[in-house]
Amino acid sequence: MISSDERPACCGPDEAAILAHKAGHALREAVDTASGSALGISENIMNDVRRHPLRTSTAAAGLGFLLGLLLRRR
Repeated sequence: MISSDERPACCGPDEAAILAHKAGHALREAVDTASGSALGISENIMNDVRRHPLRTSTAAAGLGFLLGLLLRRR
């Protein structure tokens, strides 16, 4: 915890609490936005897999093969 001697002159205990609350709120909004985007991407992938199972399976196998080659060489 920061002592009152280390705290900037502009920020008293009340101002620090307000800033912390605002930062927490902004962080929650950012997490909500990111999780919503990830959910949308996940749903799109699942829809593509359902509509084109052979194509997506082949693409996944190809990517796995390429990643295996890249990681094996290191």
